[in-house]
Amino acid sequence: MNKKYGAVLLTVVILLLVPAQLLAGEAISSEKKAAILELMSLTRTRDLGLEMKKRVIGALRDSFPNVPASYWNTLKNRIDEKTLLSTFIPIYDRHLSLKDLRGLIAFYKTPAGRHYLSAKETLVLESVQEGKKWAMGWILQVFRELKAKGYKPAKGPHTRAVPPVKHPPAVDSKPHS
Repeated sequence: MNKKYGAVLLTVVILLLVPAQLLAGEAISSEKKAAILELMSLTRTRDLGLEMKKRVIGALRDSFPNVPASYWNTLKNRIDEKTLLSTFIPIYDRHLSLKDLRGLIAFYKTPAGRHYLSAKETLVLESVQEGKKWAMGWILQVFRELKAKGYKPAKGPHTRAVPPVKHPPAVDSKPHS
């Protein structure tokens, strides 16, 4: 099974199992549920379901290129991404009190909160890019150190060449024994 099929299958399994867990959970007060939904709206978490639906359908479409576009259009209408949001509510409930939710809502309504939300996606994307460079710097260094000591990486589909990185290493450059 390739990675794309595995990711799609995992997503489908999660989406099918989580609502069953919700049925067994405790009721959330309407006040807290409303606060959770307001926070989700302010933080654009509601958009996550739509984005996830697009990605999963895109992965499925790539996996089945001979399926007519009409099927994919019908599938888009059949899948209600709002059900994903309902699976998030108990998670927010478990980790945030009503007081926390009210504080977050108040913050995200301030100019600083709105500015943070508008910059958040860029902050995350740039941070991930820098994190990859940072990790590749020390991975490459460790790779070279281990090879210099005579260790060889395993051969197989899980190994690949480590490209050179123009970023300062995250670990000191002195070889350790």
